[in-house]
Amino acid sequence: MAVQGKTLSDLRKRLGWTQQRLADVSGYSDRLIRKAEAGGTLHADTIEVLALSLSTAERPVFPEDLVVSMESLVREVSQAYSQSEGQLVSKIHQYFADDIELRAAGDPRQIPFAGTWKTIDGVDAFWNFFFRVLNRPDKRIYAPMLIANDTTCVSFGREVVETAEGGLKTESFVSIKYEFRQGKIVSIDDFFDTAATAKILREVQAQSAARSIEPLDN
Repeated sequence: MAVQGKTLSDLRKRLGWTQQRLADVSGYSDRLIRKAEAGGTLHADTIEVLALSLSTAERPVFPEDLVVSMESLVREVSQAYSQSEGQLVSKIHQYFADDIELRAAGDPRQIPFAGTWKTIDGVDAFWNFFFRVLNRPDKRIYAPMLIANDTTCVSFGREVVETAEGGLKTESFVSIKYEFRQGKIVSIDDFFDTAATAKILREVQAQSAARSIEPLDN
């Protein structure tokens, strides 16, 4: 199995270990550690021993963490977001842990989809709700910049969104933090320009309220 070399290196450095130290703890040679961190192929049993060697009581490491490409999975999520919108979870649910949590920034009193959404069903409900409130006028594939470290991958980009009602638009930064465990996404933290988003939603509410009190023509 091919090893995600950078992830292995990040996890080793998190412990403050040299390659030789990991070799000593795992019982393998430093040559094998160098091969693994270069993205080489190792037997599944060897990967399991390396994961166990890197584990602590507070931060266990699983074999899947050393072989799954976080960047590839996040790109799949971004593509599903672009192409499937509110139905994206049906396309990529296999990438999510059963106990996944999604935390969307903002005040729920101003941004109705803000808050914490739990389990795969909760994440599915979030995206359905999100796309009932906002649309993506630009239908091109969203391709954010990715930075991976340890068991975390963060995406950075910009998106134009418009209100489903009224068509008011705003451009926002989007920063999403994905936390992985056992090769699956266990948490998502979604940050964006909450002030700009809340502003256009308030304007939609104001327009709707104004229409509701317009006098009827005699």
